[in-house]
Amino acid sequence: MTPLGVARSTAMFFRERFPATYVLYAVLWSSAATSAARSLAGFGVDAASAGRFAAQTVALLAALIALRLLDDLKDLPGDRAAHPDRPLPSGRASPAEYGVAAGAFGATGLILAFVSAGVVGAATLALVLAYGIALWPIGRAIGHLDRRPLLEMALTYPVQILATIFLLTSTYQRLEPGTANPQVIWLFVFFAGAFLQLEIARKSASAENSAAGDYSRVLGVRGAAALSAAFSVLAVFGAVVLAHPWDSAPVFNVAGWLLPLTLIIPFDSLWNFARGDRDRPSAASAALFLVLLYLCVSLLVLIG
Repeated sequence: MTPLGVARSTAMFFRERFPATYVLYAVLWSSAATSAARSLAGFGVDAASAGRFAAQTVALLAALIALRLLDDLKDLPGDRAAHPDRPLPSGRASPAEYGVAAGAFGATGLILAFVSAGVVGAATLALVLAYGIALWPIGRAIGHLDRRPLLEMALTYPVQILATIFLLTSTYQRLEPGTANPQVIWLFVFFAGAFLQLEIARKSASAENSAAGDYSRVLGVRGAAALSAAFSVLAVFGAVVLAHPWDSAPVFNVAGWLLPLTLIIPFDSLWNFARGDRDRPSAASAALFLVLLYLCVSLLVLIG
């Protein structure tokens, strides 16, 4: 293993295993959390807060990259049979190179977390990384976890919760003491609904095309569609609460109340899937819905 080999394997990982849309997701996630938290605390955005936002966003992204590298290492035994063309099982990259890259990105994330929110921010992001690493032995201890999607969801989703806590910590750490608003709990409701509707939509299929780890294998086609739809509604409800259109200027008041119209995007796909007109829900529609909601919340809570 050489530094050049690590760099080559890391580049291969970004090219094949970490789409650019993940970067957009991290930026919008950080933006929605930061703007909502500051709005609820009654603070605007200035040049200094913009710099800290950039630091916490890159810290979050670095942590996500590290966890994604570790996921590929964790999945290597199964990928040798199921996905032999991926960098690790194909031998084009080595586990040691992935491990070094994961350590480098994790360390970068912790340094930037310290810059954006001090010791508390770094400690919070360290919890994110620690929990992600702990999922490795947990997954091995639970037999056939990849075939039990609901349990796997319950075990892995806390990573999202801890990462959101890091974003809130980074935001509130630099504000006046006591500025945290209890209504920030709606951020967790909003993020849970937005992310989990996508998670279920991308891992559901008709009975003929369903894989062992699909939610539709456990819940059935209609059950998976109904659960994804329920999470979509939860996301919109959380978005409306965060945008609080009842307190906004008239033009933004209307924009806030129009948020439920975004449900047309996932519902159209889910309805056709439940009726049997599609073999799978449209993951693109679910992702578009998530991106649109994150953008709406980021904008409405700032300018409302």
